[in-house]
Amino acid sequence: EEQAQTIEASDADVVMLQEVDTGRPTSYMIDNALWLARRLDMEVVYQPTVEHLTGIALLSRYPVADREGLLLPSELEQTAILRTKLDTGSTPVNAFATWLGLSAEERARQLDAALPFLAAEPGPAVFGGDLNSDPESAIYQRIAGAGLVDAFEVLGLGSPPTDPAVGPSKRIDFVWLRDLRPLDGQVLDSVASDHRLVVVEAALP
Repeated sequence: EEQAQTIEASDADVVMLQEVDTGRPTSYMIDNALWLARRLDMEVVYQPTVEHLTGIALLSRYPVADREGLLLPSELEQTAILRTKLDTGSTPVNAFATWLGLSAEERARQLDAALPFLAAEPGPAVFGGDLNSDPESAIYQRIAGAGLVDAFEVLGLGSPPTDPAVGPSKRIDFVWLRDLRPLDGQVLDSVASDHRLVVVEAALP
């Protein structure tokens, strides 16, 4: 409920969630993605990763016209990237959600697979998730080099930390844009999750 209230306060139309449980005892056997979607009256798309009981979810107030998931090469915890094509009423926008692994070598291999997955669907796009990498990392530089834009950098908003939620010290959660015009960005101070919620507002060009 606290997470739902945080999402409501953000006024977000699209929400990317990582490490989402859909039936684990640690989450009281609740399908977190489905519960949040019903609570917020949003569509939900889910990509299972670990044992098909934990994964990546995307919630949307826009109708979902298409969806596709890709498991990324993983040696530790299985990760993935999820794509949804959103019907905005004008130009479709692809929204990609991901979670990258804990080791630098693993993240590099995962990005080798994720970037072509992004490039295969040209046009306006949002790419968000926990990258386990800061703005000084090679991962950040490779994403920027692939033509995606960090709204916080473009708008001169600084680099607010996102992790951990209590006393954050690192910025490792991002919302990147492609062929969209950034309007605003903020990191909410909610501690409903173990990371803080990154919110970016953007418009079609």
